[in-house]
Amino acid sequence: MKLLIGHPIHVYIVTAVLLSLVFLFVSLFLFPAIGLMIKFRKLIAGLSKLQKSNSRALHSLFQGNKILEHVWKEFKETLHGQKELNQASGQFEVIAERSTIPAEAFFTTETLVDTVLRTEFFKHLPGILTGLGIIGTFYGLIQGLQAFEVSEDAAIARQSLNALLQGVHEAFAVSAAAIFLAMAITFIEKWIIAALYKRVETICQLLDGMFQAGAGEEFLSRLVQ
Repeated sequence: MKLLIGHPIHVYIVTAVLLSLVFLFVSLFLFPAIGLMIKFRKLIAGLSKLQKSNSRALHSLFQGNKILEHVWKEFKETLHGQKELNQASGQFEVIAERSTIPAEAFFTTETLVDTVLRTEFFKHLPGILTGLGIIGTFYGLIQGLQAFEVSEDAAIARQSLNALLQGVHEAFAVSAAAIFLAMAITFIEKWIIAALYKRVETICQLLDGMFQAGAGEEFLSRLVQ
């Protein structure tokens, strides 16, 4: 708190804006991303344990998340029930489910990650922070130059020089803080997005591995029957 005492008003304004943007990043991106990562990890673990393509058992894994549950319902509608004649009952019964459309057509990174975390906005946040740092730098330099006064009086010249150096110091301090925050947010955002994209790809691979692709043979068999 002592570091903020005695500074010009623009330092407080830029600092408040920087802290507000960081709070926005933490509350709207970081925390939801951690929750999404935990959900994906549990889903991957549940899919890995299933040995057979049982859509009823799969449905319980997607519950608890509206988007995942909605995407799963859409993907489930594309599954084709493969039927065979039960000699005992004389009726056709579903013995397996086949996939007619790859899972990646529904479980997309845009739907599961980008929309939820507002990545389109937060990927530009580092640039906004850097821009604020540059604005603060130029404003501090302008304030310092305005306070500088050329005079033959050594005391006045020393005072104006101190004011100029103080303005330059504040300008570069604000700029350094903004650049540091921009770099930190860029690293965190890229690392989290890459990790989530990888988990979505793993989910698609596990789902595709549970269902045999294609249902053309089944349709031909129905025509023959």
